[in-house]
Amino acid sequence: MENWISWSIVVASLIHIFEEYYGGWINWVQKYAKGVKLSHFVMVNLVFVGLCVVASICDSLLFKLSIASLLFANSILHIVPTFIFRHYSPGIWSAILLYLPLSFLSFYAAWLDNSLTFRNAFSALLIGILIMTLPISAQFFRIFVINRK
Repeated sequence: MENWISWSIVVASLIHIFEEYYGGWINWVQKYAKGVKLSHFVMVNLVFVGLCVVASICDSLLFKLSIASLLFANSILHIVPTFIFRHYSPGIWSAILLYLPLSFLSFYAAWLDNSLTFRNAFSALLIGILIMTLPISAQFFRIFVINRK
């Protein structure tokens, strides 16, 4: 996979985080998950950017495609609520204009390199979706288990 794609993902992740922050994502998410704090947002996004940087400097195609899949999953989590609730989900523009093309381009570049197999594509999709579910699952656990005590 082309190295410039991985570094473009790092830049896109920073743009996406700025759009979420300045678009009011923390206030927006309060409608669906009360108690999400700026510290949660910062921690999750620091880990996310760190994963993107590691993917850019490592040689593992599976890891690079997993991060591309994470971008795809994040895009879906912005697009679906926008259509369901019919209002702006902070982060949707960078998700549509940057995340979706870069995630598809990552898989396409691996395919052009003849390094994309069904197994690593499927594994990367599962890993990306799993990574995306971790902060969501943590919030559900906090809301429905810890806060009910």
